[in-house]
Amino acid sequence: MLKQGSWSIKTFLLAGSVAIVILLIVNVSITQYVSNTKLDLSRLENEVVVSANTLLMIRRSEKDFISRIDPKYTFQVLDFKAKLVQQLTQIDRLLTQSNLDISYNNQRVLEELDDYIDTFSMLINEIYSINGTSAEQGLLARFEHNSNELQLLTNQLKDTELLELIIANQLTVFDFFKSFDSRLLTRITHQFKIIEQHIIDKPQSTLPLQQAFLSFEHAFFQLQSSMKRRGYSESLGYHGTLRQNVHSVERSLETLFNTIPLKVDKSVSGLVVTQSIVELLLVLLIIGILYYIFYAITRMEKGLIFAREKEQQANSAKSSFLANMSHEIRTPLNGIIGMTEILTDSKLTAIQKDYLATINSSSQTLLMLINDILDLSKIESGHLEFCPHTCNIKEVIYDTAALITPKAQQKNIVLRIIIGDEVPTYICADEQKLRQILMNLASNAIKFTRSGSVSFKLVVKAEEGENIRLLFSVKDTGVGIDKNKHAKIFEEFQQEESNTSIDYGGTGLGLSIATKMVKIMGGEIMISSDKGVGSEFHFILAFPKQEERVCERLDSQHLIYCAIKHSPLLVQNIIDSNHQLDKITKVSEIRPLLKPSSVIVLNVDDISDKQVLVDIAKECSLTPIIIARANNSINTDFGELVAGYITLPLLGERLNTLIKSVSHCQKQEEDLVPLNSDSQKSKKIVLVVEDNKVNQQVVSINLKKLNLPYLIANDGREALENYKRHIGGVSVILMDCMMPIMDGFEATRAIRIFEKEEGEPRVTIIALTASILDDDIQKCFESGMDDYLPKPFKRDVLVRKLAKQH
Repeated sequence: MLKQGSWSIKTFLLAGSVAIVILLIVNVSITQYVSNTKLDLSRLENEVVVSANTLLMIRRSEKDFISRIDPKYTFQVLDFKAKLVQQLTQIDRLLTQSNLDISYNNQRVLEELDDYIDTFSMLINEIYSINGTSAEQGLLARFEHNSNELQLLTNQLKDTELLELIIANQLTVFDFFKSFDSRLLTRITHQFKIIEQHIIDKPQSTLPLQQAFLSFEHAFFQLQSSMKRRGYSESLGYHGTLRQNVHSVERSLETLFNTIPLKVDKSVSGLVVTQSIVELLLVLLIIGILYYIFYAITRMEKGLIFAREKEQQANSAKSSFLANMSHEIRTPLNGIIGMTEILTDSKLTAIQKDYLATINSSSQTLLMLINDILDLSKIESGHLEFCPHTCNIKEVIYDTAALITPKAQQKNIVLRIIIGDEVPTYICADEQKLRQILMNLASNAIKFTRSGSVSFKLVVKAEEGENIRLLFSVKDTGVGIDKNKHAKIFEEFQQEESNTSIDYGGTGLGLSIATKMVKIMGGEIMISSDKGVGSEFHFILAFPKQEERVCERLDSQHLIYCAIKHSPLLVQNIIDSNHQLDKITKVSEIRPLLKPSSVIVLNVDDISDKQVLVDIAKECSLTPIIIARANNSINTDFGELVAGYITLPLLGERLNTLIKSVSHCQKQEEDLVPLNSDSQKSKKIVLVVEDNKVNQQVVSINLKKLNLPYLIANDGREALENYKRHIGGVSVILMDCMMPIMDGFEATRAIRIFEKEEGEPRVTIIALTASILDDDIQKCFESGMDDYLPKPFKRDVLVRKLAKQH
């Protein structure tokens, strides 16, 4: 064992521990004494502050009474005065206990306070004398009454001269009460004499008139005298005396208010210094002991550093695994989704198109599961980023509902969508993240619901300047969750019961990811649920407002909706899409409404048997028929009698796409990409760099449909050679990133170097890759690429990017 002189570390630690304990006891005792003293001084200081506020409340209640003449304020003054007396007595007691050197005469202050209250009482009586009370008329009201009575009798006498004298007198009286100018008082007295003499000299004057004038004159002087006693201003009369009294109280307390805080601070500072010295000794002793265990801490630090490096390596391996897994799954998934889109454009029956929609929904569900896993990794590392852009918020709701439709149909669950009329079509949001949140909530809802319904709700909660707050809700009629377990389900890999994953499946990951995403976006997921009554998850998010896009539909169709009970959601979607709509209830009303651009819409519930549909198809042979059916209805195949099926409530762009596909109003090429005549004559090719044969096929088929010439390169080196061979003839390069021989990053850098050396214009390079990690995306742009398109990609996104180059 290491030695320090004749002491071992163990002995030194023991001795040091004893010394620390002794110092701790002393420190605790001093701390307790300091704490108690501070508490007493704080009570004294607090009482001083409270008494100052009480004096302020007395003055405020006094002013409130003078301005409002409400009796309640007089009671408040007396109540506050009683409180102030108690507080000053308490302060005097605490001062005696604290031994603070402060000159304060509490008895004198209380006497001055009594003088103030006495003066206030006299002022109150004078104000009541002037303004009156509920039981007795005041001098002011009596004066006004006598003035009106005098003027009334004068009017009856019809003496113009007397009337003018009285009016002039009343104006002077008004000016006096307005300015309290003593010179006006002399003029008023003189006017009274003139009026009195005029009344006496007039033979038609009556005794009531003389009495009225004398009462008016007497009322004036009574009112004037009372106002003088009250005080023409705040410095005169009772007003002035009141101010002098309260100023005396304030001056007496000013020393108290100003001195006590300083004395308290000084006393506390002395106690704190004493306590600090003891604490310093304690700290120095601890530092000495810590010095001797530095070696052990150093070894521990090395061990922690080693463990941290291991953890970083594990996190790096996990991230690498997730990225590789995502890339490997997205590559074949791109083929599935791409071929599904291509097959949808081929000549298929209505029921086959419906089956393809189910395949596409399942593929999108798998894609969202991959995104969940990657996003969890990003959230844990703090690297999750949001990319807001203008998006159709209603389509997010419809798309989410579409993804759970196959499962809902298997369980015969009704899907409902409620979108408020005031909800704008376009907002600025991260569409993919918002869709992912709703999908996680919807997946849970459909998973834990055996029967009944799952409802989506989107309404405007509030509008705040340039932002709009939207309420999102997913509600089910499933098994519900106990209230005492609401918090548990938001944790990672946690579910309500231990056997939940066995009975219903799932990892308990989706709700945790959704909760964290909503929190990052500035909201919070709330739950309303109880066992056996279903659950509702809802959250509110704020988004910047976007201007509504108003445009005429070039492919506007005429729809004849024949149904016993029309779907309000379907009707609203048709109207919002600017299609012409005729609503009828009888089949016999269809034929008179037919136009060349007509499409007939029927409810599946109104077709009692297939013969009804046969008769309609026969009578309207040139008009396509669409069947509207609920998501949980039996998918009856009506064969070639029907051009398409609408699944309620899955509307939005799905409805427009279906109407366009059955109407034959425009050529498919015109819908895919807006190419002008000049670009159609262009012979420039699209260079596709892709090592996966299926993905090559997906891209090439799409380019054929766009009538664009293309060339396939199987790796980066082959792409570079083809680009050099067709220099000037390549319009755009679709570049995969992960390829053998030469990857997309190296190929892009080589192409940019070649362009610079040869002086060639910069060709547009679009990354077409399954890598969606932020570092990989940034690497695309750093290597010289111009744009980025993740796999699996949607054809319309590819079309928009190609349209910019053609």
